[in-house]
Order: sequence, then structure tokens, then C-alpha cells
Amino acid sequence: MASGASHVARILYKEIVAGDLRKILAQSNDSDTGGGARDFRFGSFKTLLPVIRQMFPKKVKENRKRDGI
Repeated sequence: MASGASHVARILYKEIVAGDLRKILAQSNDSDTGGGARDFRFGSFKTLLPVIRQMFPKKVKENRKRDGI
């Protein structure tokens, strides 16, 4: 938790709606052709970017690993 005025906690959240719950439960693939991605999207990136930049003004690069790479 943030302590003091200089340590503000910034949180970006998304409300989980019925369609998202279907994704979590792997029931969102309505056809037998494959797919069924479980990513959650916020909407128009172009619209949200100015707000996100205000919320998170400093860029921090983090190295991530996937499958040991």
C-alpha cells in the first residue's frame, strides 16, 4: 500500500462482465473451429492512451521470461 503523498498507488482495473466470466471458464468459444483466447481488453487503446499516460507517467521496462526464454 502507498504511504505518504509521494507514494501514490495507481491501479488500472477492468470490470469483469458475463462475457469475461465465460472466457475465464473456457466457455467463450461458441464454435468448434478452435480459438477461445482468454485475453481481457479495455477497449480503444487510442482513446485510453492519454489517460494511461497521465496515470503512469514513468516508463519502466521489465524483462520477462516465457518458457525459459
